[in-house]
Amino acid sequence: MLLKVNNIIQFILVIFFISNQLFAQSEPPSYNIAGIRVEGNKFADEQTIIALSGLRVNEKIQIPGDNKFAIAMKNLWNRNQFSDVEIMIDKITPLGVFIVIKVKEYTRLSEIIVDGNKEIKKEDIVKAIGKVKGDLLSPYDLYLARQSVKKKYADEGLMFAVVETELEPSDTSYYSKLIVTIKEGMEFHTASIDFEGNKDFTGNKLAGQFSDTHTKKWWQFWRSSKFDLKEYKKDKDLLREFFKKEGYIDADIVWDT
Repeated sequence: MLLKVNNIIQFILVIFFISNQLFAQSEPPSYNIAGIRVEGNKFADEQTIIALSGLRVNEKIQIPGDNKFAIAMKNLWNRNQFSDVEIMIDKITPLGVFIVIKVKEYTRLSEIIVDGNKEIKKEDIVKAIGKVKGDLLSPYDLYLARQSVKKKYADEGLMFAVVETELEPSDTSYYSKLIVTIKEGMEFHTASIDFEGNKDFTGNKLAGQFSDTHTKKWWQFWRSSKFDLKEYKKDKDLLREFFKKEGYIDADIVWDT
């Protein structure tokens, strides 16, 4: 019986030893980072890119499977400066592993060309975009440019203006022209102003509180009925103030279209 117990203990020890050996063999080897270089950068400094990646020379790294590569990729993507990022192992030597960071930078702005604008000056559109020569132009930057120009037109009453952007290569390498094409659409006018829920004041009395939003009869040649969304918002505030002055402290505009 004692012999059988000893055999069992020996068997367990052998299994434990083999398991440890297999576990040790499954661990990926660790290397010293012997060097890091950058390819593809045109404006960004090489040492700055390396620093942003978080990878460091003389740092230990496991290959394969170390999450330091994934973290480095994320760090560089978060800069919104590169359209492509790739981290590769160049070679492994007795000194350690040599790493290459390949990047492709977004193009930079050379000039802004505006086409189709009639109601708003080019200078005002460029100001709304907020980009100057040398700035990066990512897809998100183009989206923001379109939204800014659309808002500018909405403030002028042209709420359905269509704004398109595209990049065109310039004569300078790595610089592009930003082409902004605008279809301004129709200009809206106020056809009627109707009120619901008013009891103590007529619709004409309430409409008279508006400073800029008006209807226009055919004979009122001096009056403008152009609808300006920005001014209309101010006019609604004037209407609220009118009710408060008349003693209706809780009066408010619950719905409008």
